[in-house]
Formats: sequence, structure tokens, C-alpha cells
Amino acid sequence: MNHVDDRHLANIVTNSYGFTGEALPPGFIKPVEQTIEQGAVEGIGIYFSSGDSGDNSLLSGIAPTADWPASSPFVTSVGGTSLGVGSGNSYVGETGWSTLRQRLVYVDGTPDHWGAGVFTGGGGGGPSHIFPAPWYQSGVDTDNGMRTTPDISMVGDPNTGFLVGQTQFFPDRGCPGGGTVCYGEFRLGGTSLSSPLLAGVMALVDQQRANHGMAPLGFANPAIYAAYGQNNGALHDVEGTTIGGYHWVIRNDFFNTLNANDTDPLIAPNGIITSRRTLGYSGQFIQTGPGYDDMTGVGTPNGSSFLNTLANFTSP
Repeated sequence: MNHVDDRHLANIVTNSYGFTGEALPPGFIKPVEQTIEQGAVEGIGIYFSSGDSGDNSLLSGIAPTADWPASSPFVTSVGGTSLGVGSGNSYVGETGWSTLRQRLVYVDGTPDHWGAGVFTGGGGGGPSHIFPAPWYQSGVDTDNGMRTTPDISMVGDPNTGFLVGQTQFFPDRGCPGGGTVCYGEFRLGGTSLSSPLLAGVMALVDQQRANHGMAPLGFANPAIYAAYGQNNGALHDVEGTTIGGYHWVIRNDFFNTLNANDTDPLIAPNGIITSRRTLGYSGQFIQTGPGYDDMTGVGTPNGSSFLNTLANFTSP
């Protein structure tokens, strides 16, 4: 980041890493914050994934807290959603990414019931414990008056994220039909997907601004919260009710080499584990709701309306 700042090598930088919470030495945080602030002053938009453990209370066992550097007041913290897409690539709706997994339990080889739910991950969010709410968040309800993340969101739930396909070498288990080289597909997600997706959208914003003879947007939070305040349709308000409670049922065949008489009650006689994902799980401190919330921020970009609004933004 220092290298990019010193040479102004980019107008947009997306970062898919972070620390769980903010319990780090001040001597570690301060110099990084200085680097981030230098980038903001130079007109560089710095984006950080908000994290994949929700508010950190369920997976990390700590008090609900934002991750750092996503909690820095001079970065754009990007949260994650579960996205519903219909036929013709139509937008069906979104809920905050917060997933509960259950596995199908077998009794005497017969499906009997769904097992206990386990929280597997969600878009990071919640209050900072070291940074007060910055000026651009004055128009939203922050947690305890502190810097609250995320600022904005994009799809991040692996169940609704990217489907990646590639030809791979499988020396251990081989491929269906024989051989060790075959094509496979897998799901990709996390806010490490959300942040670069938003960075791509912001590159389109900068391109449109250049077409109008305007400078790149740089630090985007003032423009993002101004767009939220205008309430002109530039953002999808993710309230958590549009596809909340929707279930994905996933048949996991990675265990198809197990003996058919395996006694594990989670595994069917044919060696397949079946699990169910419930989207929009509400068992965390952070929640989705109308307007700004600490799970999805101001919401998600709404296509050309978002592009046009930010492309025409000028600092007051």
C-alpha cells in the first residue's frame, strides 16, 4: 500500500484480507492508518473486505466487533449478501449473508431429520471499538456512536456467489471415468469476492466520470452515503426479508468412496452427505433491516442508477 501511495500506481485498490477484531497493538495500527489516510488524501479509493465471520461472536467467541483494517474510517468496508437471481438474469432480491448449515441425519439407512444448525459464516460487520463514527456516517444509526461496518455490500455468500470451473489434476482420487486430469466446478464466495466486485463497479464509475471530464472519485464513502441520503434508487435496500429463510439443499458426493455400510448417521448408504443451508440466519448481534444496517451497510449498487449518481458526485 505504501508502494501504491508513493507512486500513485492506481486510483482503486481492493484488499481481501483483515484481522479478526481490532485487538492489535496501537503501534501496529497507527502506521497502517497513516498509509491509508495518505491514499485517501491522494485520491485513491481503498476498499477492504469486511470479513467472513459475521460479527465475530459465533465463530471467534469475542464481543461483536468489526474487523480491521475494514473498520478504518478512511477505507470503504464491503460486506456480503446472499443474492437471488431469476430467469433472464433478473434481480430477485438479497438478504445479508449469514448462513446456517444443517446435515441430514439417517437412522437405519433412512433419512430421519435435519441435525443441529451450525453457523458457517457471514459478511463481517458491527462496531469499531477504537474509531468514533466519522462525519459521513452522521446520517445513519451507528452502533454506540462508533465507526460501524460495512459501508456497502455486494454478493458474498459462497452459495450464491461465483461458480468457478477449471481443469485440474487429481492424483489421489482420480476422475470419474478414469484418468487424473478432468474438469471440475466449485463455488467461490466470501467478502473477498464482494470487495473486488465493488472495485470493478467503481472502475466503471471512474470511467464515466472521465467521460464527463471529471477526476476519479477517490475515497468513495462521502459519495456512497450521499447517494444513500438522496434515496433516488441508486441502492438496493437489503432488509433481509426478500429471500430470507430460503434453503439450499446440497448433495455432497466427496464421500462416495466410503463403504456402503459406514455407520456415520450423517452419511447415506450410497456414501453421500446431504446438507441444507438456511440463508439470512438472524442469530447474530448484527442484523439486516430497513435503511442502513450493520450487516449490509447502505445496501448494494442498483446498476446504472448507482453509476450515474456517483459519476456526478461533487464534494460539497
